[in-house]
Amino acid sequence: MEGFYGIGELAKQAGVSVQTLRHYHKLGLLEPSETSEAGYRFYSEHDASRLKLIRTLRDVGFDLKTITDLLSAKENLRAMLQLQVESLEEQTRALMRQQIVLKAVAKAEDKEEVLLARLERLKILSELTRLEREAFLARHLGMPKADVQQSEIWRAAILDMPETMNAGQLEAWLELAELAADEHFRQTFALQREPFKDLSPERLGTWQKAFSDVTKRAVQLCAKEAPPQSAEAQELVSDWVRALAVALLKEANLSFLSWMYEFFYSTRDRRFDRYWQLLAELKALPFNPGMGQAIDFLLEGLRFKLELAAKGEK
Repeated sequence: MEGFYGIGELAKQAGVSVQTLRHYHKLGLLEPSETSEAGYRFYSEHDASRLKLIRTLRDVGFDLKTITDLLSAKENLRAMLQLQVESLEEQTRALMRQQIVLKAVAKAEDKEEVLLARLERLKILSELTRLEREAFLARHLGMPKADVQQSEIWRAAILDMPETMNAGQLEAWLELAELAADEHFRQTFALQREPFKDLSPERLGTWQKAFSDVTKRAVQLCAKEAPPQSAEAQELVSDWVRALAVALLKEANLSFLSWMYEFFYSTRDRRFDRYWQLLAELKALPFNPGMGQAIDFLLEGLRFKLELAAKGEK
């Protein structure tokens, strides 16, 4: 018929199979404008345009039932497009999670049986919600909820997680979660908290502020390349010692200096530097890589002060 397409011709033009057109006809999605007495289907230009629209909607992910409803005006196109956008965004996030989990496991040097267990663990971690991530950290790092709310440091270590994560944040979260679940890391974290567990919120807050101020000043001295044995550095270490002694209701004598050095030396785990860096990446916050260096600077300065005190020098 002039001005019409046979089913084979339209199928070839549209890049689909004849079986597809027959299926569309059966669904009532694309009925031919004309059918001959012998049962041959013929499609008009309008039909060809409708087929192009169907193909477009299929290409962006709509199923045939939804397309049928859209083209029969049973559904609002704008609303359905928005739903499809949201659906595709979730699929994209799911694919991103899978890719990052697979990469993390593939680059590990564990044995295959260990890799399978790690794959399952990271998959679960990658799918946690914000509240589940915060609960995971609180559970593994041994922080009761009340403690978290009373302490800005613990709050920074656990709470205020992002609702959704991009690829970089997800990578940071997976590494962070594995750190938090490491037994030695958790034990060291618990040891770091031990002297402060019975402090009142007021004394704990005063100590944390003092320690924050001390480390910030230490970062500045490190930037100036001041030696830990310098007068300026030793004055800073003295402020550090006094602040801790006041917080713990102790006398800043030789015994206290010795205990303080042993405490900070034995609990100095450089993985904590990485932990705070990962937290900064996860929360999209600035990170000062000099903080770890500042702790080492203070520790070296404290060792020097202890040696002088042991020799009876001021």
